[in-house]
Amino acid sequence: MGLIARVLEAAGISTVSFFLLAEIAQQLGVPRGLSVKFPFGHVLGEPHNIVQQQLLIKHGLDLLMHASQAGTFVQLPYRWKREDWAGLAQAQ
Repeated sequence: MGLIARVLEAAGISTVSFFLLAEIAQQLGVPRGLSVKFPFGHVLGEPHNIVQQQLLIKHGLDLLMHASQAGTFVQLPYRWKREDWAGLAQAQ
């Protein structure tokens, strides 16, 4: 995914990539990336947890809009199934 993001960025299309392993994302040199410590296969959260998924997508869109330069990488602090997702969404 990071390689595709770099090609799209070279063509003038801004991207944000989500990763489970921050080290891999940084090695790939993604233009903009978000990392979460979730289980493999669940980079946007739990199945059917719409509030959680919307919050993660919002973080991605915020990064896309506000990253001042390519190479920006953010490690999100959320933990799998241990957050009050409705409360977090309202706070945003």
